[in-house]
Amino acid sequence: MSAGGFSVDADAVEAHAGTVEERAGRVRAGAQAGKTVGPGAFGLIGQGISKGVITASHELTTTLGAVAGTGERHGQSLRDTVACYREVERRVAAGFGGPR
Repeated sequence: MSAGGFSVDADAVEAHAGTVEERAGRVRAGAQAGKTVGPGAFGLIGQGISKGVITASHELTTTLGAVAGTGERHGQSLRDTVACYREVERRVAAGFGGPR
């Protein structure tokens, strides 16, 4: 899709959306893995620091969950953008007698 020097490779944008969504899935998996940390994970010696570590872990998993959500929304936005570009291209082509 191009006009006046502006070009959009819709297939490349769609592929990038898949990459973004895949990476967001990895981040979400990391966030979920961090939720399994509990006081028993540190043994008897580590009980004194477990509360602080668990608090930090909770904050990190919450942040990672938010990052994953942002990535998921970004991937969907890229897919929506591609759909809009394709629809505009279809309508413009139809106006010139091209495929509808």
